[in-house]
Amino acid sequence: MPIQKGKGTLSIFKDYRAAEKIKKPLDPSDEQNVTDKIVVITGANSGIGKATAFEFAKRGAILVMPCRNITKAEKVVQEIMKTYPNVKLV
Repeated sequence: MPIQKGKGTLSIFKDYRAAEKIKKPLDPSDEQNVTDKIVVITGANSGIGKATAFEFAKRGAILVMPCRNITKAEKVVQEIMKTYPNVKLV
């Protein structure tokens, strides 16, 4: 479908560019409280998934970590439990 001027297309792009200019740095006080919330993290045995699992464990969430490689997953679970002993894992 071709872009049609006058149908709101240009105003969307203009608003997007304006929003880019007012980006602010991350503020830890803006973090949402996830204590005792159930969080499902796929791919938590490496990379971004692993980093995400550690962050949610730090914040007190209940973690569900479905992984294809159980050996890698068990290692990550041990690391998380060592770092955050009160973590809740399902």
